Amino acid sequence: FHQRIKNSFKQIGIRKSCDIPNIPNLFKAEVAKAYLMASEFTTAVALEYVICIHKESKGIIYYMAAPGIEVDPSFLESFRKSIESEEIKLPGTVGDIAQVSVKEKYAVIRSGRTEYVAVILNKTPDRLVREALHSFGIKFGSRWGSDLKSLYSELNGDVSIFKRRTPTTGNVDDLAEECFHFSLAMPHRVETTLEKLKGLTKTVWTLAEQLARGKQYILLGDLLAACKKKTNESESAISVEIFGLIRKAVLVPFKEKEVANISLGL
Repeated sequence: FHQRIKNSFKQIGIRKSCDIPNIPNLFKAEVAKAYLMASEFTTAVALEYVICIHKESKGIIYYMAAPGIEVDPSFLESFRKSIESEEIKLPGTVGDIAQVSVKEKYAVIRSGRTEYVAVILNKTPDRLVREALHSFGIKFGSRWGSDLKSLYSELNGDVSIFKRRTPTTGNVDDLAEECFHFSLAMPHRVETTLEKLKGLTKTVWTLAEQLARGKQYILLGDLLAACKKKTNESESAISVEIFGLIRKAVLVPFKEKEVANISLGL
């Protein structure tokens, strides 16, 4: 049993914890946590859009583009029309989820009472994507259900209601971050560290420094790709090491205002 746990740690890049004896429950918990973190990371860097479409009007009432994604109005309109014309297979019953291909991308769509919520990704969706979308759909319908029902009556189609932040529920952007961890796709700065790094951790940090030269920031998706090309380690193992550097504040996400300055070249 202990050897199976140790092997699981090695597969995802956790080695030192394996030297701690007689705590199998900790091993199991850490392995599960590491795999979850790795999945959240790879999902976040693959996400491009979260989109909400009103079932009755077939209009887009909310969307959020991932950091680094330039909004493509023609793609959004094409996706909306494919929903309106039912060119793509839509989920029927509330809570059902469907997966389709859309212009070399993948869309996962969940049916709500009055709306469809969808995520667009550039890689094949996994179970975590569907679970995150399901959670988002439930919370979106619960928190903004009354607004959805009255959107085209009392609210006169004012979709800005979904961007307004309240003390109790925040706004839909906050919910999207809660469920999909968009901040992981934000540009990150690479800080120096006094800790003596070893093995895969050192390799990841060295590649991060190299990617940041000349522009003072990196995208974690680029770092993941560079590490996969440079090493023979699994995506999960690399993702765990990247998370470790984030927890140690060696990789630090930029704030939204700072991202705007990066985009402007300031």
